[in-house]
Amino acid sequence: MDRILAGMWQALKEQMVEDFSIFGLFALVILVLCIILVLLLRRRTTPQVGLSKIRSADTLLPLDPEPRLQTEAAAEPNNEEAKPLPQAASPLVEPLDVEGVRFLGTLPFVSSGLFRRESAPCAGMTVHAVFFDPDELPESDDTARRLIPFLPEKASEVLVRETDRRNFRTGVLVAQPDAVLMLEKGLVSVEFKSKGGRFDDVTAWREKLRPADLYQTLLAAMAVSLEEARPVAPVLRTMNAVYFLHPSQELVNELALIVPRAAQFLESDSVGAKDAADLATVLLRKRYGQTNREGEIAHREMLR
Repeated sequence: MDRILAGMWQALKEQMVEDFSIFGLFALVILVLCIILVLLLRRRTTPQVGLSKIRSADTLLPLDPEPRLQTEAAAEPNNEEAKPLPQAASPLVEPLDVEGVRFLGTLPFVSSGLFRRESAPCAGMTVHAVFFDPDELPESDDTARRLIPFLPEKASEVLVRETDRRNFRTGVLVAQPDAVLMLEKGLVSVEFKSKGGRFDDVTAWREKLRPADLYQTLLAAMAVSLEEARPVAPVLRTMNAVYFLHPSQELVNELALIVPRAAQFLESDSVGAKDAADLATVLLRKRYGQTNREGEIAHREMLR
């Protein structure tokens, strides 16, 4: 096209030089129109760089192919402080209220060669153990002393017996201790575990104590203390031993959280001390370094 226009322009110049006429003027007009037409055709066929091409080359927004319109409100700087996310009005489960729980620090004790005393930390508490041979104990009509042989005579009386089947409740926790004794300074909540008539091993009692039994004893004492509004001594009784429990405040707080979780897991509005103790045994095993020492000892003895 360019060569044709150039040829026409050359011919027009020669004609205009030789003889300027109406034909020359007409040829000039035709030439101008052709030039305009060529320019228009070139403009239509020239590739345009569109917005999508620009965006595809924009490395700051690789996943945004279209421009985002910014409103006037968004364009203005936001000087307001970031607001915290709304919090739930209450936790998923309400912890057990243990502010009113009180524990007795001591128990009356009659010294005798019939008793052997030891203490050791176990499962988040201090356990004071008193061992005895039940066959060597003097006969007594005092039910309280049959349960806790080292108590002085007439120092306590039975408030609740096992046959009473009395439940003590606090929040979702329900406990039914085997006995509740009344002392001058408070109460004693007793859990009895016969273990099939087997005696506890005096030389390895700490390793063989079941944390679930300790937690059940402690939870029952907590329920008694809260319902009776008195200090309570948690006592675990076996065939040849009495274990007097001194829990840490940390453990009490942990149990206060576990009890409602146990009820939630059971989809119930209440939970027994034993069920809550079983769950606590699982959840607190690593925290207090508990291992299945009883199983390990039994396995070693079997392989001898």
